Amino acid sequence: MKIPYHSRKNTPPEFQESLLTDYVREIVYGASDGVVTTFALIAGFSGANQGASTVMLTATIIILIGVASLLADAVSMGLGDYLSSRSELDVYRSLLSSERNRLENDQRDMEKTTHAGLVNRGFSEEDARTVLGIFRKNHSFWVEWIVHEQNGVPDPGASNPWMAALATALSFLLFGSIPLGLFWVYQSDPNSAFLASLIGVMGCWIVISYLRWRAVGHGFSRAFSETLFVGAVSAGIAFFVGILIG
Repeated sequence: MKIPYHSRKNTPPEFQESLLTDYVREIVYGASDGVVTTFALIAGFSGANQGASTVMLTATIIILIGVASLLADAVSMGLGDYLSSRSELDVYRSLLSSERNRLENDQRDMEKTTHAGLVNRGFSEEDARTVLGIFRKNHSFWVEWIVHEQNGVPDPGASNPWMAALATALSFLLFGSIPLGLFWVYQSDPNSAFLASLIGVMGCWIVISYLRWRAVGHGFSRAFSETLFVGAVSAGIAFFVGILIG
């Protein structure tokens, strides 16, 4: 959940994770995709080296393709994340405006909707009327509650679409460059280059899992196993496809 900046001064220290808390989805998404994208390319090349025929692509070409892919995909993902975040924000604001107008023009209908929603959530008739009376004193919170509880649209908080895009793109570039950089260092020996990249990928997965755990506060083993599974499947497919075409 993204915590609005204006609320942070009253937020317990354990939840004050700054950019990590606000943009953990973008950071993890960009980092995971960056690692998988570049390592899948390396794994495909290494798999092709295991084939019976001569490999036409050299390590240098793979590195060049990897760099070009990193830059292009980082920009594409960043812009895509911007459009997604912007759309979420626009939808939320549009619903807020719509429900605010409904409250101003037909408060009785809003009261019926709210009362029914509270009863469905387990409130007694009396308690529902009490809560409804409190809502009448704070129309702003009332409208936000309707949008979230009745329409199922969460508050995007104070997230900035451009910051979300930047977090995605930079995470993609940073983590994606690690296996590619290690492959470049050991490119003279394809087997060593693949092993070094694999070790780098494992390190990236540990860091990504730690970031997820740090932001959420629990489930490190689950975060690591999920990240490892996704990465292993992607890289494994690329490796065996490389063998088939090699």
